Amino acid sequence: MKTLKFTEKVEGLSSIFKHPQVIGLFKPYEASEIKKKEVLLCKLKRPKVVATATYLKTLNRMTSTGGFYAPQLIILMGAPKSFKTGNALNLAMNFVRDGYKVYYVDCENGEDRILDRFYQAMLEAEWDEYNDGDLDEVLKEMITRFKMRGGDFRSDFYPAHTKSMADVEDCLEAIEEEYNWRPDIIIYDYLDLMKPEDYTIKEKRLQIQAVYHDAIRLQKRRNIFGMSPSQVNKDAVNKAVIDMTGFAEDFGKASNCHAAFAICRTDDEKQAGVGRIVPVLQRDGVAQSSNIACFIDIKEAKMSVTEIDYEEWKDRVEIVKSGMEAKKSRKRPRTKDLTDD
Repeated sequence: MKTLKFTEKVEGLSSIFKHPQVIGLFKPYEASEIKKKEVLLCKLKRPKVVATATYLKTLNRMTSTGGFYAPQLIILMGAPKSFKTGNALNLAMNFVRDGYKVYYVDCENGEDRILDRFYQAMLEAEWDEYNDGDLDEVLKEMITRFKMRGGDFRSDFYPAHTKSMADVEDCLEAIEEEYNWRPDIIIYDYLDLMKPEDYTIKEKRLQIQAVYHDAIRLQKRRNIFGMSPSQVNKDAVNKAVIDMTGFAEDFGKASNCHAAFAICRTDDEKQAGVGRIVPVLQRDGVAQSSNIACFIDIKEAKMSVTEIDYEEWKDRVEIVKSGMEAKKSRKRPRTKDLTDD
């Protein structure tokens, strides 16, 4: 952030300096001497924050700026198999659709599998539909349209616990030199699986904190923001609403990231194919206690995540609950005792 300095005569300042209490504050100088001095002030001008909105309108409303901005690090918490990668890829895909270049740092799946799932999200197609090739022409047309808007997607594989942000930086520099390609947004899947640049750090808790700081420094250098899924701990797996205590492995991650949101899905919600994204913490923006949630429809087979309203979410969950209650209340037919007559 650039701080502008200026020299300026402040209107009314000379009369203020004549006040006896003010004169006392500036001893051993006399008020007359102070009047003669130049008043150097650091201009209190707030830089305009240009935020990038996501395709999830309620998620945008949870932030103070209507989206995310450099060099923020945004964490998307969730239980195992809660479709964290699917949510990350849907965010990435819609950023690309809106004309942004997204770099995807994959530590688990492999770049080919990530690209397949990204294309599935574009097509909203199940694996067999995507894999049989019948949608290839549609996919090519969509890719062309995205690129015409300036959007693009690249993914590289960084094997878990072997690579650091320095390796990511080296790769980005090579891509820029060869293809003149710079990302607007970076998504890590996921940061907890990266190594710190400082290899002397041995304690796992401190390693994770260092990785978060490494990522923020990279993003600041490149003027981009980053997002990363993250696991929750065992105590948070079955919670209806995940809070700050759900950070896995190191609670310090809460203080290192700029904001964290959680994908919450009860068993009823999973059966109904829905979920909620709730704020866990933010340096600015709404807090979890604000009782706000982004309700989403999740079609895992089609790699699809779309926003729905509260009424639809509520109706679908209630249908599942009523079905479960009906099963519980249904009595089994009594079996007569077989006796010898």
